[in-house]
Amino acid sequence: MESTIRNHHYPRISAFVEAVYPESLSSGLRSAIELGRVPSSEYSAELQKGILRLELESIREPVLDIGCGAEGNLVRFMRSQKMEAYGIDRFIRNKTGYLIEADWFDYEYGLGKWGSIVSNLSLANHLRYALRYDHAKVPQYLKTFSKVLDSLSKGGTFTFAPAVEHLEEHIDQRQHRIERWEISPGTQGMGVTRIAL
Repeated sequence: MESTIRNHHYPRISAFVEAVYPESLSSGLRSAIELGRVPSSEYSAELQKGILRLELESIREPVLDIGCGAEGNLVRFMRSQKMEAYGIDRFIRNKTGYLIEADWFDYEYGLGKWGSIVSNLSLANHLRYALRYDHAKVPQYLKTFSKVLDSLSKGGTFTFAPAVEHLEEHIDQRQHRIERWEISPGTQGMGVTRIAL
């Protein structure tokens, strides 16, 4: 099994990373073969705060982390700061009332419910892949993005990384303000703020 993964699956993953991410991020992954987990799913809260440019005093509650990882590190950190924060992921190691095992396509986001939604290397990452390689799934991802934006309260922001090229074409800019920032050379983060309901 491990041989099959190393000889067949890993080269395909490597090609995907090379195609989707800039050299500055993909070069370090070429020689690192690690089976059985996705390292980005368990980034520290501090690292995620930096990537997503999250300042605790300006985060609007309640907060939802889409693709929070099995441990929900950012959610747990926010809750330790007395913030109302929740996370969803397809696999949660220790389910709680605030760490919810759910698929982002099926989750009921609600309407005008969330003050802040964050997503580091999850939903946007998969949309980028679909836009390049799996066009049949693009409508499903765009529909989910639309549901996420509809779930923001007025003034609420959906902050994610990496940014998705040409996503602005699918967002009603009469209702949303879009911002991008550089994370590293060639890699951007993106924020979409709901300015009207």
